[in-house]
Amino acid sequence: MSYTEVIKEWDSHDQQLWSQQKAPRKRALVCGAGGFIGGHMVERLLSENYAVVAVDIKPIKEWYQHSN
Repeated sequence: MSYTEVIKEWDSHDQQLWSQQKAPRKRALVCGAGGFIGGHMVERLLSENYAVVAVDIKPIKEWYQHSN
């Protein structure tokens, strides 16, 4: 999914929440999410109910959190 598609999906989701009188979730983009610090940042943001997009240049199989 491209960055533009992600933003469109978020906007669509936010519009649905506003129509239901609920506030949309906060959003975060974590660059370097496959590393030690980025991986922990993603976990923390998810635990705080953020909508998170995690990106890294390395393949997901090489991410710090990936279990083989």
